[in-house]
Amino acid sequence: MKTHRLTFLSFFILLVLSPCCHSPEIDERLRIINNSDIDVYVEQASHRVDTDYIPLYYDIGNDPKKYKVYSGETKKYVVFQKWEDIFLFYKVDTLSLFIFDAEIIENTIWHTIPMEFKFLQRYDFTLTDLERMNWMVVYSPDSLKL
Repeated sequence: MKTHRLTFLSFFILLVLSPCCHSPEIDERLRIINNSDIDVYVEQASHRVDTDYIPLYYDIGNDPKKYKVYSGETKKYVVFQKWEDIFLFYKVDTLSLFIFDAEIIENTIWHTIPMEFKFLQRYDFTLTDLERMNWMVVYSPDSLKL
């Protein structure tokens, strides 16, 4: 019995320390600063978008802990790979970040939001832009809508 416990414990330790079991790399460099008097939701599109549509398919209202930034709050925008890898994966030099009014996200059917361009602000960033901005995106009602 003692041998079984020792074997199980050894196996468990190997499993935990094995490189195949490590969690994905998390990148927490990007900060969203909400300098407005309303709560907002933030989501990044997988590529820079033209004006035809907003390529967001997931209802961000289902996950306020991740996407909602309260008025006056600075929040980490966490992704599960390095931003450099995201740009490489999508083979783009620019990504778009959308800011939405929380009231609209929480009270409107999701599929109408991207179709009807119900966003407050769209930012287009290169990796160099994000580095130059020290990974801080400031939303302010005074921002110009793109």
